[in-house]
This record gives sequence, C-alpha cells and structure tokens, in this order.
Amino acid sequence: MKTTLTEFIEYLEGLASHNTDIKHNRDSHPAFIRFYEAENEKATARNQIKNLPCVLIKDYDFSFIDNKADNLHKVREIEFMILDKITRETKDVYEVWERTEEIGDEFIVRMKDDKRNGRSNVVNGFDLDNVKGVPVDVGIGGLYGTSYTIRINSIRANDPEPSKWNDL
Repeated sequence: MKTTLTEFIEYLEGLASHNTDIKHNRDSHPAFIRFYEAENEKATARNQIKNLPCVLIKDYDFSFIDNKADNLHKVREIEFMILDKITRETKDVYEVWERTEEIGDEFIVRMKDDKRNGRSNVVNGFDLDNVKGVPVDVGIGGLYGTSYTIRINSIRANDPEPSKWNDL
C-alpha cells in the first residue's frame, strides 16, 4: 500500500485533534504546525506556536530499497516533535522532556494500535521497529520537546508508468 506524505500529515493531524493533551483544533486551538513550510524558523515559532503542548512536523527524507525479487520499496523517514516549555508547574527541562516523551510515546502506541486494528490504511506501511526518539532543545522561545523519526514504507511497482513516458 502506498502512503503519501500528505496522507501521513493528515493522519498525524487527526491524532493531534483526538489526543487529550494536545487538543488540536484548526480554528479554536491550533496545536499542529507544519514547520517545513517556514522560511524563517524563529519567526514561525513565535507566530504559529500559540498552544502548548503541540505537534510540529519538521521534515522528511526518503530512500529506496530493492528487495531483488519483490517490488521496489520507497522508505520515507518523517520527523515530528512534541513541544512544550517550562512553566510554573514544571521544575526543569527534564520534566518537560518526560511530558513530551509521554505524549509522543502515546502517539506511537496509537499508530501501532491503528495498524493492528485496521483503523487506518495510512499506517499499514509503518515500520515501528525503527522509530527513533530524541529529547531536543529547540532554541526558540524556551521550547523543549521530543523529536520522533518514523519510517513509512510504500511499495512501488517495478514497471514504469507508461503514461509518464513518451517512448513506452
């Protein structure tokens, strides 16, 4: 099953909407930011991050895997972060990291559960064995969080699409 980048982002935004810690709502409580669209990251952080904790989609890269006999696999590694900041209730950065890690881990568990129970075709190609999480200091506005990198496999046909070539 081919999962597009747009489908994954929409799925992740849906999770942010349903998560009781994030409570994302595009109109009344925006807490889902597409950071890769930012030309000036510091200005974007100041202007777009209004509600915390929030989910920030950072960037992605991809590679191809040729399993020789099987179809070609396109593997995207997509990074998202759960962000928050030190408040009166938190004593230090470690408490913020614990909180953002707990929220992010819940996202990963939900993805696995959605995959296991067939609630979303988007997660069928997720490789949850290779999820990587890293505590981060964003360096903007006192924000800290946990960054997650997740792999999404998309099976590609081994044959070129004839309509994309004028010589086939």
